[in-house]
Amino acid sequence: MNKPELAVVVTTFERPRHLRRVLLSLAAQREPPPFEIVVADDGSQDETPQVVERFRQETGLAVKFVTHPHEGFCPARARNEGFAATAAPYVLFLDGDCVVPPDHLAVHMRARHPGRAMTTDCLRLDQQMTQAFTEEAVQSGVFTRWVPRREISRLRRAHLKAVFYHFLRHPTKPRVLSGNLALWREDFERINGFDENHRGWGCEDDDLGLRLHRAGVRVVSLRNRTWTFHLWHPRVATAPDKIRHGVNIEYFHRAGRLTRCRNGLVKRDVLDLDVVVTGQPGECERLPGALKDVLLRLIGRAQVCSDKRPEVEILVYGSHKKFHTTAECRVLIVPPAANPPASLVQRADVICLTDHLPAPAMPSLKRGARIVNPQDAATLWQIIG
Repeated sequence: MNKPELAVVVTTFERPRHLRRVLLSLAAQREPPPFEIVVADDGSQDETPQVVERFRQETGLAVKFVTHPHEGFCPARARNEGFAATAAPYVLFLDGDCVVPPDHLAVHMRARHPGRAMTTDCLRLDQQMTQAFTEEAVQSGVFTRWVPRREISRLRRAHLKAVFYHFLRHPTKPRVLSGNLALWREDFERINGFDENHRGWGCEDDDLGLRLHRAGVRVVSLRNRTWTFHLWHPRVATAPDKIRHGVNIEYFHRAGRLTRCRNGLVKRDVLDLDVVVTGQPGECERLPGALKDVLLRLIGRAQVCSDKRPEVEILVYGSHKKFHTTAECRVLIVPPAANPPASLVQRADVICLTDHLPAPAMPSLKRGARIVNPQDAATLWQIIG
């Protein structure tokens, strides 16, 4: 077998009928490149593994199945695990409820370009049309004629907006839709994949897109060239009526987001980060042990002012009274009885109070900034990034 040029990662959870149709649509591709398939399962307890094994035996295609115990809706974890099981230099992420047209892989491969991530969308089908998606319809490709005009219009408008954002070199748009996203392996690894701190429905796509943009990867729309067909299913239990009510929205809007997330493909400890500590060892001695021990280790290995932009700057307020870098995440540690000015507090992404000064006494914070209370000082290292 030829070495795969493309890896297709299909994320699924207990929708075996839908998954079967997605896999059949991959087997029916016209002029596909050498490709591998990984079904990334979120802990299904039904016949999903048997569906994958049956498909492998029927088609002889290279198909892997990866799963983990189900601990709530965790698509970010499933996608990372699926990616880790691939070998190809280019990766296409698909949702297990989205059937692909016969030229989908070929279109994505023709569109690939260094430093770019190619995203497109799906046509949303109603329950009646979904019932018409028989295995024969998928294998023959006849379903491509079942295109709701209103959905085509919606995709056309979305594509024009994406082109406009691309022309403007917008720093955060167009958005990434991970249910139909292709990118280079090295670009995905550069940002450490999906952030698995997103648990429950929503925001992991937007987070990935923001970090891709920040890493210099341009997001480009393919909505004018290909799309998937989203099979109807009941609403996910954790999906909110409005996105602003989602379980991940507060975490998504946090200040100090790291481009290379901590809880992704690689699980990164604070000592694995590129950290600059602005402060003196003597000032750290007054801090609680959970802070002091790690800070002293960081001071021992970090330069106060580095030419390279660090991921994190930790300022121990004292002899130094301002941040000295443009770090992605700025942490202000306030020693007992210290009273930093409001202008400094408002530049911090994370504020660690080591005294029992109540949080309301602090000046107003920037949007998404977080305060760690004295009794929670040990958790500072978990919330950075």
